[in-house]
Amino acid sequence: MNELAPRPSLPCQPIPYGLVSLWEIMIGIEAASFATILHDIEKMRAATNSISLDKDACRSLVREAAALRIDLLKLGLTTSSIKCARFAAVVPDSGIAGSDFSNALKVLTETIEDELQGKYVFFLTSERSKYYPTKVNHIFGDLVEKAMDSEMLQDVSEAGKCLAFARDTAAVFHLMRLFERALTSIGQKLNVKNPKPGWDDYITALDEEVAKPWKDRTIKGKHQEVSEVTAHLRAVKNAWRNPTMHVSGTYDFDRASAIFDATKGLMKAIVTSGVFELVGSDPKAS
Repeated sequence: MNELAPRPSLPCQPIPYGLVSLWEIMIGIEAASFATILHDIEKMRAATNSISLDKDACRSLVREAAALRIDLLKLGLTTSSIKCARFAAVVPDSGIAGSDFSNALKVLTETIEDELQGKYVFFLTSERSKYYPTKVNHIFGDLVEKAMDSEMLQDVSEAGKCLAFARDTAAVFHLMRLFERALTSIGQKLNVKNPKPGWDDYITALDEEVAKPWKDRTIKGKHQEVSEVTAHLRAVKNAWRNPTMHVSGTYDFDRASAIFDATKGLMKAIVTSGVFELVGSDPKAS
């Protein structure tokens, strides 16, 4: 039997904890090579049901088993790796009967299958995965996130993760915390007096600020910026669909993602306005 062709080599890297792509999984475990090994062993098993493997074929098989064992260890399949070592040990230099080879291979492949059944991957749709925060995916935008303190960044991250993993109502709770910080910054700047202000209190305060004569304005020279903040605040109110500004009932992905996107837009308008401050605006932090 001819010796098997060399396996292709990929730049293997450890798989990090967290969201990874299918490509990163393939690179991390040399998936192409792993599949090639299994395919070649299956072909050999089919070809040796009733014959003996010669000396060269046995040596080639031992080499392939050693390579397979490395890939199994990368997957964390320690029991399968041990079985692979035992499998290689039953292949002598002088040859092996096809039936003995098939029995040993059957035990190995069943062990691999059993262990793989215990490894899970959470698949995210492209629609949801875009909300998962990573080092290169600043889900509220790099400019906005640089203006936030650690508590706000934590809520941004958790809101995105909740949306990614279909915990839509939980995402809205984190967005509410972010939204409260945004409203606090608006209320402090415009001196909103109501102890329990609602949507209309903030929107009215912004509208009245824009409508005032120049000499009476609290915010001078920022007419367009304040108008944009007002528009985004109305967008959040419309997405929220709740006049009391509280989380009530449950939220599906459509509603939660709409609130996320509207809150993101409001935060960007606030940060780029040059009028309102997000950091340090939380009353609990003062």
